[in-house]
Amino acid sequence: MSGPRRRGVPAEAERFLRFVIARRDPDSARPQGRFAPAYELVRSGELDRDAHDRLKLALEWFQSHLPSPDRSRIRPRGIFWFKADAAEVVRRMGGIARVVEASGRATTLIRTGKPGYILDEDAFQVCAVPFKDTAA
Repeated sequence: MSGPRRRGVPAEAERFLRFVIARRDPDSARPQGRFAPAYELVRSGELDRDAHDRLKLALEWFQSHLPSPDRSRIRPRGIFWFKADAAEVVRRMGGIARVVEASGRATTLIRTGKPGYILDEDAFQVCAVPFKDTAA
């Protein structure tokens, strides 16, 4: 899903990836990540059985493999970015994206080298309050 690096863009400019939809998150005022619409779709009943099961399995994988952030360090405006080198996580987000997009919710992949003020970090992701000029 991360694909090849864009021509003329230094590698450090693409160290973090964010998968988003057009809807704004009420806390961060930034585009909402893909997990929120994915969970909404699982609960909504609008997916056919196969898509529902694939999406539910994908979300369960993330629940069991992605570390839970230290909630005491996360502010409401904090947003999550995957590390570009977390290949398995990025690949699996592609599966979620396919189901979300098939339901009519366009998704976008944003890349950056500066996600903002980092509040929490693990091997796969960071949570950061975006800088004013951070495309998020």
